[in-house]
Amino acid sequence: MIDREEQSGCAGSTLLEMLIVLVIMTLVIALAMPLMNGRAGGLELQIRMEEIAAIMRHARTLAIRDNQEVAVAIDVKQRRVALAGAGKPVELPVTARLKVLTARGLIAGDNASIVFTPQGGSTGGSIELSDGKVRATIAVSWLTADVRTSLGDSQ
Repeated sequence: MIDREEQSGCAGSTLLEMLIVLVIMTLVIALAMPLMNGRAGGLELQIRMEEIAAIMRHARTLAIRDNQEVAVAIDVKQRRVALAGAGKPVELPVTARLKVLTARGLIAGDNASIVFTPQGGSTGGSIELSDGKVRATIAVSWLTADVRTSLGDSQ
Protein backbone atom coordinates (compact mmCIF):
# COMPACT_ATOMS: atom_id res chain seq x y z
CA MET A 1 0.00 0.00 0.00
CA ILE A 2 1.23 3.52 -0.82
CA ASP A 3 1.42 6.15 1.89
CA ARG A 4 -0.27 9.50 1.27
CA GLU A 5 3.08 11.23 1.73
CA GLU A 6 4.62 9.23 -1.16
CA GLN A 7 1.56 9.72 -3.37
CA SER A 8 1.62 13.52 -3.06
CA GLY A 9 5.11 13.57 -4.57
CA CYS A 10 3.94 11.90 -7.85
CA ALA A 11 5.18 13.52 -11.00
CA GLY A 12 2.55 15.00 -13.31
CA SER A 13 1.97 17.72 -15.86
CA THR A 14 1.20 21.22 -14.79
CA LEU A 15 -1.19 23.49 -16.64
CA LEU A 16 1.73 25.64 -17.74
CA GLU A 17 3.53 22.66 -19.30
CA MET A 18 0.36 21.67 -21.16
CA LEU A 19 -0.05 25.21 -22.52
CA ILE A 20 3.56 25.29 -23.71
CA VAL A 21 3.08 22.00 -25.58
CA LEU A 22 -0.12 23.32 -27.21
CA VAL A 23 1.63 26.52 -28.31
CA ILE A 24 4.49 24.52 -29.87
CA MET A 25 2.06 22.21 -31.68
CA THR A 26 0.10 25.20 -33.01
CA LEU A 27 3.29 26.80 -34.35
CA VAL A 28 4.38 23.59 -36.07
CA ILE A 29 0.97 23.19 -37.72
CA ALA A 30 0.90 26.87 -38.77
CA LEU A 31 4.32 26.53 -40.40
CA ALA A 32 3.51 23.21 -42.10
CA MET A 33 0.18 24.26 -43.69
CA PRO A 34 1.65 26.41 -46.48
CA LEU A 35 4.00 23.58 -47.41
CA MET A 36 1.15 21.07 -47.61
CA ASN A 37 -1.08 23.44 -49.60
CA GLY A 38 1.62 23.85 -52.23
CA ARG A 39 1.62 20.10 -52.82
CA ALA A 40 -2.16 19.63 -52.90
CA GLY A 41 -2.34 20.18 -56.68
CA GLY A 42 0.34 17.58 -57.30
CA LEU A 43 -1.41 15.16 -54.99
CA GLU A 44 -4.72 15.57 -56.83
CA LEU A 45 -2.97 15.00 -60.15
CA GLN A 46 -1.28 11.88 -58.77
CA ILE A 47 -4.63 10.52 -57.56
CA ARG A 48 -6.20 11.07 -61.00
CA MET A 49 -3.19 9.42 -62.67
CA GLU A 50 -3.58 6.32 -60.49
CA GLU A 51 -7.34 6.19 -61.13
CA ILE A 52 -6.78 6.31 -64.90
CA ALA A 53 -4.07 3.65 -64.69
CA ALA A 54 -6.48 1.43 -62.72
CA ILE A 55 -9.11 1.83 -65.45
CA MET A 56 -6.51 0.87 -68.09
CA ARG A 57 -5.43 -2.22 -66.16
CA HIS A 58 -9.04 -3.23 -65.60
CA ALA A 59 -9.77 -2.84 -69.33
CA ARG A 60 -6.86 -5.17 -70.17
CA THR A 61 -8.16 -7.77 -67.71
CA LEU A 62 -11.68 -7.55 -69.13
CA ALA A 63 -10.42 -7.90 -72.70
CA ILE A 64 -8.53 -11.10 -71.88
CA ARG A 65 -11.29 -12.52 -69.68
CA ASP A 66 -14.18 -11.81 -72.07
CA ASN A 67 -12.14 -12.54 -75.22
CA GLN A 68 -13.12 -9.26 -76.86
CA GLU A 69 -11.67 -5.81 -77.41
CA VAL A 70 -12.25 -3.27 -74.64
CA ALA A 71 -11.74 0.46 -75.16
CA VAL A 72 -10.89 3.20 -72.72
CA ALA A 73 -12.51 6.42 -73.95
CA ILE A 74 -10.75 9.76 -73.49
CA ASP A 75 -12.87 12.89 -73.95
CA VAL A 76 -10.38 15.74 -74.22
CA LYS A 77 -13.01 18.50 -74.34
CA GLN A 78 -15.01 17.25 -71.33
CA ARG A 79 -11.76 16.23 -69.58
CA ARG A 80 -12.90 12.67 -68.78
CA VAL A 81 -11.42 9.20 -69.03
CA ALA A 82 -13.71 6.17 -68.75
CA LEU A 83 -14.04 2.51 -69.54
CA ALA A 84 -16.23 2.63 -72.64
CA GLY A 85 -19.81 1.84 -71.73
CA ALA A 86 -19.22 1.12 -68.04
CA GLY A 87 -18.23 2.65 -64.75
CA LYS A 88 -17.88 6.18 -63.49
CA PRO A 89 -15.47 8.33 -65.52
CA VAL A 90 -12.43 9.98 -64.00
CA GLU A 91 -13.03 13.73 -64.09
CA LEU A 92 -9.86 15.77 -64.46
CA PRO A 93 -9.34 19.04 -62.58
CA VAL A 94 -10.02 22.17 -64.65
CA THR A 95 -6.50 23.39 -63.88
CA ALA A 96 -4.88 20.29 -65.38
CA ARG A 97 -3.65 20.23 -68.97
CA LEU A 98 -4.46 17.02 -70.85
CA LYS A 99 -2.40 15.64 -73.73
CA VAL A 100 -3.20 12.33 -75.46
CA LEU A 101 -0.97 10.38 -77.82
CA THR A 102 -2.40 7.31 -79.52
CA ALA A 103 -2.83 5.69 -82.94
CA ARG A 104 -4.18 8.15 -85.53
CA GLY A 105 -7.32 6.19 -86.28
CA LEU A 106 -8.26 6.27 -82.63
CA ILE A 107 -8.41 10.06 -82.37
CA ALA A 108 -11.52 11.74 -83.76
CA GLY A 109 -11.84 15.42 -82.90
CA ASP A 110 -11.88 15.76 -79.13
CA ASN A 111 -12.26 12.02 -78.52
CA ALA A 112 -9.58 9.37 -78.34
CA SER A 113 -9.37 5.79 -77.14
CA ILE A 114 -6.89 3.13 -76.22
CA VAL A 115 -8.12 -0.35 -77.14
CA PHE A 116 -7.07 -3.53 -75.33
CA THR A 117 -7.16 -6.83 -77.23
CA PRO A 118 -8.02 -10.37 -76.06
CA GLN A 119 -4.45 -11.48 -76.82
CA GLY A 120 -3.11 -9.18 -74.09
CA GLY A 121 -1.96 -6.34 -76.33
CA SER A 122 -3.29 -2.87 -77.02
CA THR A 123 -3.19 -0.03 -79.51
CA GLY A 124 -0.83 1.69 -77.10
CA GLY A 125 -0.53 5.35 -76.28
CA SER A 126 -0.07 7.78 -73.46
CA ILE A 127 -1.97 10.33 -71.45
CA GLU A 128 -0.11 13.27 -69.94
CA LEU A 129 -1.57 15.47 -67.23
CA SER A 130 0.12 18.61 -65.97
CA ASP A 131 -0.79 21.53 -63.76
CA GLY A 132 2.21 23.75 -64.39
CA LYS A 133 4.20 22.36 -61.46
CA VAL A 134 3.74 18.60 -61.77
CA ARG A 135 3.49 16.29 -64.77
CA ALA A 136 1.82 12.87 -64.53
CA THR A 137 2.11 10.37 -67.36
CA ILE A 138 0.23 7.12 -68.00
CA ALA A 139 1.89 5.08 -70.77
CA VAL A 140 0.41 1.93 -72.31
CA SER A 141 2.65 -0.47 -74.25
CA TRP A 142 1.13 -1.62 -77.54
CA LEU A 143 2.76 -5.04 -77.40
CA THR A 144 2.06 -6.13 -73.82
CA ALA A 145 -0.56 -3.53 -72.76
CA ASP A 146 1.61 -2.88 -69.71
CA VAL A 147 0.41 0.30 -67.96
CA ARG A 148 3.12 2.44 -66.39
CA THR A 149 2.81 5.68 -64.48
CA SER A 150 5.34 8.37 -63.73
CA LEU A 151 5.19 11.61 -61.81
CA GLY A 152 7.70 14.41 -62.20
CA ASP A 153 8.23 18.13 -62.31
CA SER A 154 6.65 19.97 -65.20
CA GLN A 155 9.18 21.74 -67.40
